[in-house]
Order: sequence, then structure tokens, then C-alpha cells
Amino acid sequence: QISWSIFSPANTLESLLALSDEVAGGEVERSMLLFECGSELFAIDAADVDAVVEAGVTVPLPYPPAGVAGIASVRGSMRLVVCLGTEPPAGRGRLLALSCDRNLAIFADRVIGVVSAGAHGEAQSTPDGRSTPIRIGNRDAVLVDPAALIGS
Repeated sequence: QISWSIFSPANTLESLLALSDEVAGGEVERSMLLFECGSELFAIDAADVDAVVEAGVTVPLPYPPAGVAGIASVRGSMRLVVCLGTEPPAGRGRLLALSCDRNLAIFADRVIGVVSAGAHGEAQSTPDGRSTPIRIGNRDAVLVDPAALIGS
């Protein structure tokens, strides 16, 4: 069973995470934040996200590694901005400030919302923080492993 929550300014990340605790049958639910980078759909454990803010100015870095867009200020602290999509960022999206690394943020073209679903099996992650796609609702999403991004 999957329940969708619409992400809007009226809904804070904390209120979305508090929506549900367990699936029928006692299985622990996992809250996943869904977002798009380019034309790809990604999911990240919502507990790994500290804040979702409007993307401001991202300052490019000289000779950055693949996937690094630059640096940006998020709530007064400088964060390295990572782009996961195969296409460059289109317009002004959102930054997902990660709680596991106070210096890292993921650029998202569009934040879809929080999905509460049963726990998924452990996905195999690649060095760029991606994993095998997981099925959420009727779509496949790439599960992001924040610990594998930029060798953090």
C-alpha cells in the first residue's frame, strides 16, 4: 500500500514524515522523497533530507568532478551541489539539503512529494550514489544512497 503526500509550502518536511508509522500487518514503512532530475525519477530516504529549499544562485567550480554543479548557500551554510540526472539542470529547481552531510545538497528540477511505502530490500549502489531502480506505485525510481555521493 502506498500513500502519496503533496509537497507544498504549507506542508513541511517534518509534517510529511509524521504522516504514518506502520503498514497494516506491522511492517515498518519507509518514507521516500521523490524528485526529478532531468527526465529521471529519483527517491531518497526522507530521513536523509534536512531541508528542501528553492534553488538560488549556484556558483560553478573550476574543473569539477562529473555531477557537481557548484556551490550554493542553503540557510546560511555553503553546500556542494550535486546533479544526478543525465541532463543539465533545467531552470530554477529545488535543493535537497542532506542531513547526513552538512556540506552536500542535491539539485532537483522538481520535487514530487513524500511516498510512504513498505521497506524495500537493500539496493546495490554504484559509486555515483545511484542504485538499481525500485518500483514505487506505477513508476521506477532510482534510489539514491547519500553516503555514496562524492565519496562522503
